[in-house]
Formats: sequence, structure tokens, C-alpha cells
Amino acid sequence: DALEKAKWQIMICDWMISPELYLKRPTNEFGHTRLDRTLARAADRDVKIFILLYNESSFLTNDSAYAKEVF
Repeated sequence: DALEKAKWQIMICDWMISPELYLKRPTNEFGHTRLDRTLARAADRDVKIFILLYNESSFLTNDSAYAKEVF
């Protein structure tokens, strides 16, 4: 709910994040709450979005390159 109400900026810091993460469940009722869709709506409202994501080494599988590409 806070992301939907953001007016100026959203700051996210995480070591592993999935753009396809649903923020509310059940997904058939709250499909609009997928993180990538929620952030896209915020960007459409001119909200600045900052994401600090851990860049993993070769032995971890959090796929920060994929998250970077999607966001």
C-alpha cells in the first residue's frame, strides 16, 4: 500500500529481488500488486525509484543481472 501511495521516491535495498514478486495474495485477486507492475505505476506518477541490489559472485544464484535488466 505504501508503494502505491508514494509521491516522491521509493528506495529499495536488497540482496535478492524478483520483479515477479506478488506483494499481496491471492494472486488471482491481487495480480496488479506484482512488484514490477507496482513500480511501473509509480514511475508513471513521476516517482523516483532507487534500487540497490547486491551483485552476486559466481557461486550465488540470485541473478542480479536479470533484475537489473527488468527494472
